Amino acid sequence: MATTTFRIWRGDASGGSFEDYKTDVTEGMVVLEAESICRDVLAIEPEDQTALATLLLSLSDQFPHGLSGRFREAKDLVGQLTSEYEREYYTGMLSERRAKCQHRKGTPGCGHLAYQGLQDAMEHYERAKELSPAGNDDAVLRWNTCARIIDANPGIEPEAASHATPSSSNSCLTTAVASALMSIDSDNRNGYGASSSMSSTVRSVRSTVVS
Repeated sequence: MATTTFRIWRGDASGGSFEDYKTDVTEGMVVLEAESICRDVLAIEPEDQTALATLLLSLSDQFPHGLSGRFREAKDLVGQLTSEYEREYYTGMLSERRAKCQHRKGTPGCGHLAYQGLQDAMEHYERAKELSPAGNDDAVLRWNTCARIIDANPGIEPEAASHATPSSSNSCLTTAVASALMSIDSDNRNGYGASSSMSSTVRSVRSTVVS
């Protein structure tokens, strides 16, 4: 489990000082206290990068309880990150988490919205991979996760695919996604990280089903 350190101002109107507090964090945790702490930190240090990233993750954890306002605020927070890698990575994560929530709703058209969101996430993860520090494969792992979600859920498909027969569209999609994963996994075994063909693979998953 990862650990995050927060610098919290403790004192009153007469004075005080910053104190460090450590807390365990893991992806998927919904810790409302963390959101409150981050807001307190940002009220004093608006550009604190750890607080910005932790707050946007806390907001995205709460997407199932309401998307629109939380998603907009999280996107605004991403724009305040100074690292180009983190902007791409967290933008992808927000798109991925929103897509999952849209799919779970089960409303008409939710599969198409989820597909668009996952494709957007995959493209951001691809760009993040090109910017990632050496040895950091987080973007590749998240890209693979999105591809597998599409592969495992026949209802997640491009809108144009609804005009095709389910068996043919799902078969094409499964083939395209499987090819993408094999290409990436092969490159990882050779120590090269994500394949340079990730962008074309993202497009092929979309165009294969539509055509």
